[in-house]
Amino acid sequence: MGQPKVRFLVGIFLTVLISSLNPAFAEIADEYGNKEKAIEYRVKGYQAQKIGQLLEALAYYQKSVMIDPRNASVYNDIGIVYEMLGNSQEAEKSYLDALTVDSSYTDVYSNLALLYEKKGDFYKAARYWMKRAYDGKEDDLWAQKARQRLVEIGKIMPEVKQMYANKEAQVLASKVLEDKQLDTPSYDTEP
Repeated sequence: MGQPKVRFLVGIFLTVLISSLNPAFAEIADEYGNKEKAIEYRVKGYQAQKIGQLLEALAYYQKSVMIDPRNASVYNDIGIVYEMLGNSQEAEKSYLDALTVDSSYTDVYSNLALLYEKKGDFYKAARYWMKRAYDGKEDDLWAQKARQRLVEIGKIMPEVKQMYANKEAQVLASKVLEDKQLDTPSYDTEP
């Protein structure tokens, strides 16, 4: 096979390869553009929320979540607006949707706990305060607030007090065990 034929076939192969990849590149670019649009709608929603235009904020947040349904923070934003509008049922649904999307998104735990406190369901509130207290970072102010709320709820609900005490004991035991393992000399290496 001569060199011109090889170049010709390689050229055809590369053309076919690049054209078959092109839709994938276009899809990635579209997805990136959509995420940017979703962020833009979220920002507009927040701006509307700040000035009290709650229905407009809700519309922007809903557009954002339609474009990027995997963004837990937007579901949380929607829940906040529904709560501000006095619709606790929709707020609860939105907060739970945020957890379905990302169970590690700790901000929503505080919002759920506060919502359940307003409803008078202190046991459910305590469950979410517990998640907020122990799933976040130690230096997180809301984790500290969550621990304080657990103490306060525990004063009126002995089962919450016991649940909190058990968790604190578990955390302390875990830290002691971790410290002990760090202090134990390793005999795997020679001096």
